Amino acid sequence: MPEAISSVKVYKPAFSSNNIIKSTVIPESPQDKLELSNKNSNKEDKKSFLGKFGIDIAAFATGIIGIGAALKMGKINKQFNQKAVSILESVGVKTSPVKSYFEKNIANLNQIEDVLIKDKLTGLYNRRYLDEYLKIAFNKAKNDGSDLHVFMFDIDRFKMINTALGHDGGDAILKHSSDAIAKVVDEYKAQGIKMLFARYGGEEFTLVVEGVPKYKAIEAAQKIRASVNQNKDIKTHANNFAEYFKNAGNELRSRGVENLKPEEAHLLSDYDFLYNHVKTNQGFTISAGLCSLKEHSQIVDASHESVKLADLALERAKQSGRNQLSKVGHDELTEYASYKLKDALERKSSLSAEERVKLHGIIKKQIKQLKIKPEQEEKITKLKEILEMLS
Repeated sequence: MPEAISSVKVYKPAFSSNNIIKSTVIPESPQDKLELSNKNSNKEDKKSFLGKFGIDIAAFATGIIGIGAALKMGKINKQFNQKAVSILESVGVKTSPVKSYFEKNIANLNQIEDVLIKDKLTGLYNRRYLDEYLKIAFNKAKNDGSDLHVFMFDIDRFKMINTALGHDGGDAILKHSSDAIAKVVDEYKAQGIKMLFARYGGEEFTLVVEGVPKYKAIEAAQKIRASVNQNKDIKTHANNFAEYFKNAGNELRSRGVENLKPEEAHLLSDYDFLYNHVKTNQGFTISAGLCSLKEHSQIVDASHESVKLADLALERAKQSGRNQLSKVGHDELTEYASYKLKDALERKSSLSAEERVKLHGIIKKQIKQLKIKPEQEEKITKLKEILEMLS
């Protein structure tokens, strides 16, 4: 389990605990959640998981959700975290009954933690925790020059797989994939390598690797990809639905390949690929994109930008045929420069002089490396337009 995040900014709510809190939920049990409202807060608080211990539920929900992954209450080892006390008291929580209850009910603490920072389906850390974790890892790497590698993973053709298997089947593939990946991550963590694997959203996952050379991080990523492809449970699901892919492809083919629209022809190709793939017991595949901070530390200024670059590399991996790992290259850096510029324009803010110099350098380097051929002229023209905007 990743180490607790030690620093967090807490915002005291601008409303009282008696006001309506919309869309705020806390766990009533591992399976249930409690929706809070002014209408039923006094009646229902005493029936709830926390209310029966005299806890101000509205303030508790606000305080806990506000600090997210940083609290990490599940690792208190039967001693109530004093930092948690001060944080909770700052938002008006009665801490005495909380302390007493938490000391006696460590398992329930873990249930609260799971709701806050774990993905319900896969059991992996969720996007909230990933964001907080990566901020700290990023700042550390920036300050001490240590290695930090961010990978984005995506299960290939998952939308088609989800359609074929149904949502329950798609969820099973995600669960089996995450279980297989978690075993690989645990193996590397047992070697003392610091890693965090999280569900980014949908069929996308993120791996953060700290303190090791790039080749070692890539080795882990490739083992992760292989673990999904070779997973027996996933292959079983795939084989069960081989006929679906075959029939779907035949239905399109019956209309005449020459009569298919471009997107339908692409769909037919995917159906044929999946059918042949699962019939030969090859399972499903996963693509990945990598951003290594040391290589791009001069242009990446925030943790979310490393994720953006890794995601751009992932897109290239998928566009290049899927089932592969791509590292950030000049195309991704160019796209990144365009993204930074567009983002600044949308926010109606100016890029700093330093940012302009960085982006200017990226574009000029890309233009220099492009060969002057007819098929590249349009791309070079676009790059020069970006340069002009940066000047």
